[in-house]
Parts: sequence; structure tokens; C-alpha cells
Amino acid sequence: MRTPRVERMARSRLAVAAVVLGLAVMGCFAVSAAYAAVGPVSTLVTSPSPAASGWVTSTGTVTFSLSATGGTAPVYTYYQISTGTVTTYTVPVKISTQGTTTLHYYSNGASSNLETSQTALIKIDNVKPTTTLTYVGLSTTTSDTLLVGFTRKDTASGVATGFCAVDGGATMTVGTTATVPVTGLGIVHQVAYWSSDKAGNVEAPHVAEITVFPQVLSTEITIVRSASTGKVGRKFTLTGKLKNGMLLDPVVVEVRKPGSARWSYSSARLVYAMNGADGLWYYGYTPKVKGTFTFRASFAGDANRFGCISGTTSVVVK
Repeated sequence: MRTPRVERMARSRLAVAAVVLGLAVMGCFAVSAAYAAVGPVSTLVTSPSPAASGWVTSTGTVTFSLSATGGTAPVYTYYQISTGTVTTYTVPVKISTQGTTTLHYYSNGASSNLETSQTALIKIDNVKPTTTLTYVGLSTTTSDTLLVGFTRKDTASGVATGFCAVDGGATMTVGTTATVPVTGLGIVHQVAYWSSDKAGNVEAPHVAEITVFPQVLSTEITIVRSASTGKVGRKFTLTGKLKNGMLLDPVVVEVRKPGSARWSYSSARLVYAMNGADGLWYYGYTPKVKGTFTFRASFAGDANRFGCISGTTSVVVK
């Protein structure tokens, strides 16, 4: 038979054991809950790997694989391509779309510990850019400068740089138009042109054969009388300007004499001075009969300038 003191000691030992057991059980639940709170982590692997530019250029197809670690089994992984349907991942998936494709993926464990969705950009561009020569013209600055226009296209990564070279010379970096220096007018020049894209693809050069001719300028000639009337034996003066003229340019003066319907040669004059881009000329004419004399002037032109003919002016000689 236990004494009261022995019973009190036994009850104290039971109470301590219960507390210890309770703390142990609570610790197990805490560890289990902490483990369940850790969600799975998805890992993406693509093949082939992108180049330093971030683009895949060696092929037009990229295969991606997904795996997950952690979480409470069973763990499932899901993916979504662009804005398509969310799909359960089972086997590697191929993407063959040129350009940038957005891939979303995540995993989920049995304890509903859902992973935050991850995003990756699959960038494919194995197509070289294209360049088209759109026009050729002479620059307005110098007659031996060629102005060349290009159209460049790359639908995936986009055009990065345009290039041009003349007659096998140094490569020049150019935009949509290029002012290309050339030497030798009237001969055939070879103009090479090509482009690169942002993925690193470089187009094979195209070569165009272009003959550069001097720029032909328009001209205009005027004729002005010094007086509307004159007298027989007295000289009057005809003056004028030749637009885009040069010193010593020849100017031919013709006359239609009284009673005649035909033009006849009167004199060949030379540009004696310049006024800006205008060449100045003059002619002194002495009539020998009375009547109306009508005059006009002309410039024959040359390799760089068009010819031209003036209007008419008349003097009544009394």
C-alpha cells in the first residue's frame, strides 16, 4: 500500500512525462508543417543553348525540358507558350517560331504548395536579313558622290547594321541611304551591299554594277535690249545672263532682219564675268537699214549642262 508521499511523487513524474511527450509531438508537427510549406522549384533546360546575343541561330527549332525538385509528392509541372493553353508537362517540347516566344512554367505539390510562375524568352532567328538596292542618284554636293538607297528587312531579331563597299574598297557602315564616294565618271563601278541582324546573322553581299555620269545642270539664257528704238548707223546694246554659266561660255546671237521670216547668225559672244551662278554676256549691234530687228540668244550646252535658247526682243530702227 502506497503512502500519500509516494502517490504525490508518482503523479509528478506522470505530469512531467506528459509535458515532454506533448512538446515532442508539437515539435514533430512543426517540422512537418515547415517541410510542407516549402514548394517545388522548376528548372528549364533548352537545346541548343542560345548564343551570346541571346538568340538561337544554328537551327530553327528549340527543344525545352522541365524538371522539379522539392515539394510534397506527387509534384506536377505545367507550362504555357505565349497566351496558349496551360499544359501539364510530360515530355520535351519543340518551339519552331521565328522571333521571340514567351514561355511560362511552374510546379505544384500534393500539399498545394504552388510555385510562383517563372518566365523565359525563347529567341530563334536562323534566317539572314535581306537588303534591296532601291535607288541610285548623284549627290547634290559633288558630281562624283553617289547617293545609294537601301531597303533592309529582318522579321525575327531585326536589322542591326548595314554595310557597303565600292570597287572592292573598305567596308563602310551605312544606314538606309549611303553617300558613297566614287572616282572616275562614266565608268562602271561595283557597289557591294549587305546587312547583319541583332541575332548575329550576316547576309552574303550583293553586288550592283553602276555607271556614274556627270550631273547635268539646267541652263537659262536671257536677252535685254538697251532701248526699244534706234537709228540707222547707231549702235545699241544687247545684254543677258546665262544661268549656271561659266567664264568664256559661248553665246550665239541670231537676228531676224526687217522683211525676213528667217533667223540668221549675227555673232558669237563669250561670257565675260560672273554674277553668282549667272554668266554675263553682251553684244553691240549697228543697224544699217530701217525697220524692226528681232534678236534671240542661245547656249549649245556641254557634257554637264543642257543647252537653252532665250526669248526674243525687238528694236525698231528709224
